[in-house]
Amino acid sequence: MSTDNKSAQIFFKSDIQDDLSVSVNVLKHLYMSMLVELPKEKIIEFWNQHPFEFNEGLFKGRQLLESLWEANVAIPLKYQLKIFNDLEIFLEKDNVSLKGFLDSFYNKVYKGRFHSASSWLIILKPYFRRIFEEKDLRHWLLAHFNEFNEEFYEHSAHEMIHDSLSGQMRKSVMLYSVDNVSEQPLDYETWVLPWVVQCPNILGMKSYEHVRMLADARRLDQITSIDISEHTATFNGDVIGTVIKFKDWVDKNHFDLDYLGLVDLECVLCEVDMLLPSGKSLQQGCIYGAPVYLTEFRYRENQKAPENPLADLIDAVVSEEEQIRSNISQIHNSLLQELLPQFNIKYYEKDESLSINGVHFIRNVPAKIFAKIIDGNLNENQTIFEHREFKRDSSICYDSSNPNFEGRLARLMKKLEAEYPSLAIQKTDRGLFEFNPPANIEYEIIKEN
Repeated sequence: MSTDNKSAQIFFKSDIQDDLSVSVNVLKHLYMSMLVELPKEKIIEFWNQHPFEFNEGLFKGRQLLESLWEANVAIPLKYQLKIFNDLEIFLEKDNVSLKGFLDSFYNKVYKGRFHSASSWLIILKPYFRRIFEEKDLRHWLLAHFNEFNEEFYEHSAHEMIHDSLSGQMRKSVMLYSVDNVSEQPLDYETWVLPWVVQCPNILGMKSYEHVRMLADARRLDQITSIDISEHTATFNGDVIGTVIKFKDWVDKNHFDLDYLGLVDLECVLCEVDMLLPSGKSLQQGCIYGAPVYLTEFRYRENQKAPENPLADLIDAVVSEEEQIRSNISQIHNSLLQELLPQFNIKYYEKDESLSINGVHFIRNVPAKIFAKIIDGNLNENQTIFEHREFKRDSSICYDSSNPNFEGRLARLMKKLEAEYPSLAIQKTDRGLFEFNPPANIEYEIIKEN
C-alpha cells in the first residue's frame, strides 16, 4: 500500500472558494479552557508560537488573544487543526495530561456543550415543540446533530447512515465528512466525537452508552510510526492490521454509501486494540485512511426524558455568564495586561530630555509636552487633553503671543508614531488630542543634582 494516499476530498457544497469557513468560537472555547487549566506563561508561550495571518495582516500576541476572546475573525480549518495537533504535542512536552485537559475542555467551560447555554437555546428554538413531544430524544439528537454542527466547520456533514433495533438497544451509525483540503489530520475521536456523545446532556439525559470508531480518515502514519507493506501494517515488527479497499469493507458491512461517490482508498483494518505512547489508542475493527469518519452508537431506546428537557439550559444561562464574566474573564484580562508593551520613561529636568527604555528619545519643549501628558495620564487618569492647558503653562510656551505649541506637538506626534506607535498621540478634534496607550508605563522624573 502506498502511504502517500490522501483522504478523499468530499465536497457537499460546490461554492467553496477557499479554506476560510471555520467559526473561531471553537478556538475561543479552547482558549478559555487553557485559561482555566494552564499557567499564564504557558498560554502566552503557546499562542506566541501560533500567529495567524489573515488578509495580509498578522494576528499575534495580545491582538490574537483579543480576537479569540471576541470571536470576531474567520479562520482556516488548516489553522484550527494545527492548533489542535500542536497543542497535544505542547501538553505532552510539559507533562500535562491531555485527558485531564480535555475533561476541562468538554466539561468545565460549557458543561459538555460546545455552545454556550444561551446559544443552544437559540439553536433549539425552532424545535421546542418537537423536543417536548419526541419519545426518543437521544435518537432525535443524533438524527439532527448535523444542524448543530456548523459551529465546528460549515463545509462538513454529520449523517445517520444506519439505524436498527435489537430488543431495547438501538444501533446508529454516524458518518462525518469534512472538506479538509489541508495536510493537517483531524482527530475526530478527540476533538469532535465527545460533543456528539454528550449531546443528550444538553436536554438533561445520559450520554450514549457505547460508542466506537468504525472508520477514521487519518492515515496510520499520521497517528504513529508504522510500517505498511502491500498487504499488512506492522508496529515494532508485529502485525497489527491488514490492507483493505474501502469499498470492499463497506460492502462487507452492508453500508450503502454509493450515493456519496467516495474515493475507493486503500485503508488499514486494525486487528488489535493498541495503546500508543501519546496515551491515545488504535481500535480493533476500525479502518484507518478512509475517505470519511464512521462511528457506531449503541444505546437504550426511548429513555425517559425530564419533564422539562430545557430546564438545565435555562438555569445554565445565568451561571455560565457569571463564570465567564467573573472567573475566566479576570484571568483573560490579567493575561492581556501582561502582554501589553512595557515602557520605562524618564524625564531629566537638568537638560530637559526624555528617554524611553534607556534610549534618548526627545528633548526641550516636545519633551516637556510629553512629560506633562504622561503625568496627567498616569496620575490623573486623563486621556483627553486640550491645547490651551499647555499654552497656559509658561514652562512649555514661553511666548504667549507666539506659543508655537501646535508645531511642537506635531513634531512629538510624528516621532512617536514612527518609533513607538504603542505610545502614539491621536488628534480627536480641533484643539483636542487623546493619549490612551495600550501599554504599561513606568514613569520617573530625574531631579537636578
